[in-house]
Amino acid sequence: MRARKERVGADGNPKNNGNNFDIEGQGSGGKPQKRGNKGASHNEEDIEMMEDSLIRDNNQHIEALSGHVSMIKSITQGIRNQMSQEQTILTQIDDKFGETGKKVKGVFQRMDDVLEKASRSFFCYFVLFTLLIVGILIKLS
Repeated sequence: MRARKERVGADGNPKNNGNNFDIEGQGSGGKPQKRGNKGASHNEEDIEMMEDSLIRDNNQHIEALSGHVSMIKSITQGIRNQMSQEQTILTQIDDKFGETGKKVKGVFQRMDDVLEKASRSFFCYFVLFTLLIVGILIKLS
């Protein structure tokens, strides 16, 4: 709904909008206009019709805004539900990663044990192989 702007002249007084009447129904000279009873009742009917029209317009705008607010509220609730579900999934993933980390750590520990044992036996085999080669070279010489 648009706000009604009041036009102000250079002297600071309100300007009229093309008619020679201000709000109180006075002419541009500040003198009251003569009206008959017929004009006054007709003017009152026009004012009532305008008020009714404005009220209807306001009610339509309120209904539209109410619809928008309820739509935004339902979207917000959907987002909250989605975030809750995703938080649950992320918690489960975090637990699974923790379990997987423990398993990987155990595998690496076992690999270190195997390599350590293999390196000891490899060293023994290397020394035996070297002695064998040295022995063969001595016999051949």
